[in-house]
Amino acid sequence: MICVGIADDHPIVRKTLRILFSHAKDYQVLFEAQDGQQALDLTMRHEPDVLLLDIHMPCLNGLEVLSALPKTLRTRVLVLSMLADEAIVVKAFECGARGYVLKKDLPEELMSAIQKVNASGTFLSAGISDLDVNPSCLAG
Repeated sequence: MICVGIADDHPIVRKTLRILFSHAKDYQVLFEAQDGQQALDLTMRHEPDVLLLDIHMPCLNGLEVLSALPKTLRTRVLVLSMLADEAIVVKAFECGARGYVLKKDLPEELMSAIQKVNASGTFLSAGISDLDVNPSCLAG
């Protein structure tokens, strides 16, 4: 069972992801966070296997959440964002993200990313694979 936390400020994204996981075998959603501070607090409290983290959120943005998470926490962070900007992708990995998936990707790619990140690997969406980013070298 892979325990997941969802952090996104858009209710439709959170609810759609919850539905996706409810139909997938071996996944459990531990929490939904609507802003960065809530994402940080709930991640610290529940320590999901994987945190799906949006970049643009109120209170704390995703990069601030990544930076604030203790390096000793067992949770692996997978950024789920609309942003395909190289500087943001690189910064996310430098701050400790283990993967980066675009919201325009297919659900199967998201599920594959979660499995890879959960197994201590790194993942970079095919939609941004042409960027000069090597997640294996950058991941915390």
